[in-house]
Amino acid sequence: MQPVRHSHSLLARLFLSYFFSRANLSIWQALTPVNLGGNLGMTTVHHMLDPLQGFGMEFFLGFLLLFVIFAVCDPHRDDVKGSAPLAIGLAVAACHFSAINYTGSSINPARTFGSAVVSGIWDNQWVYWLGPILGGIAAALIYKHCLAAPAPTSRSQGDTDYSPVRVEEKEMKSLTKDDNAA
Repeated sequence: MQPVRHSHSLLARLFLSYFFSRANLSIWQALTPVNLGGNLGMTTVHHMLDPLQGFGMEFFLGFLLLFVIFAVCDPHRDDVKGSAPLAIGLAVAACHFSAINYTGSSINPARTFGSAVVSGIWDNQWVYWLGPILGGIAAALIYKHCLAAPAPTSRSQGDTDYSPVRVEEKEMKSLTKDDNAA
């Protein structure tokens, strides 16, 4: 019985989320003049761009963001001295500033999907799904196979970091005399 209750709860949450999103959209549309409101945050490909060009832009943005994430979060790299969240945040900012006029710089398919559900604008959704997903896959493959730091090798039992100090023979004789005297 437990899974049924949870599925009802999930459906209720989805319905309420959709309901409040539509209510929020209606309020914003009522308060915002038509010429200023536009599509109220919906990411769309610029009318001067071909959808394939928009796909290329979103592919590149997804590639760049995921590549930065892989590079700063690689557990085998010891040369990263800065803040990983700062580097990721700067990558997101650079992506947004460079592409917001062209595709809305979505980078995240869920962000575009949510806006499409609320606004009802479904034009060129494939651009915002395939672009970042395929860009992220390309970044993962290139980073893993070309640039990833190698994992530390496991040492054999005889190979340790400890190396004993070389003891001279006369030191050994003095040590054995001291041990015999005691």
